[in-house]
Amino acid sequence: QIPLMISLSDTLTSTYNIVVSSYDIKYGDSYCKVQFTWLTSRTCYSLGIINTMGFFTSILSMTVLSVGRGYSIYFKSLARPDEVNGKYRIKVLVSALFLTLVSGLVAGVPLLKYFEDFFVNGILLWATKPLILLDLQNKTKHLAILKSLLQVAR
Repeated sequence: QIPLMISLSDTLTSTYNIVVSSYDIKYGDSYCKVQFTWLTSRTCYSLGIINTMGFFTSILSMTVLSVGRGYSIYFKSLARPDEVNGKYRIKVLVSALFLTLVSGLVAGVPLLKYFEDFFVNGILLWATKPLILLDLQNKTKHLAILKSLLQVAR
């Protein structure tokens, strides 16, 4: 069932890439004019969650698969279980739900209001001098600078 989780994560990441590519085609050269609007939109947030969930589900699934294989090699139990009973299916279901839950938390926690100042970062390349926003203390200051730069660009 772990390979199924890896397939799910690949599907999430592919969905992210297709949607971002379509928005790239839509905005094209005018992206800089709508950058602030795009970065604060629900679509951008949703795509961030989808991509992060896909990435972490893939990493966690491959880790579980590798640890399981190592365990099987160490204890010389490479053979498939003779019967797949209800107890085994529950273990697989709980593992899959746990991987999905952890991936969802990693993707969603930065978007919670309580944590918004802990996850503010970014580099804004403006003309020839890059503006590094990593040292800003909170989201309010970060957004104020982006808004002022947007007004200067108009």
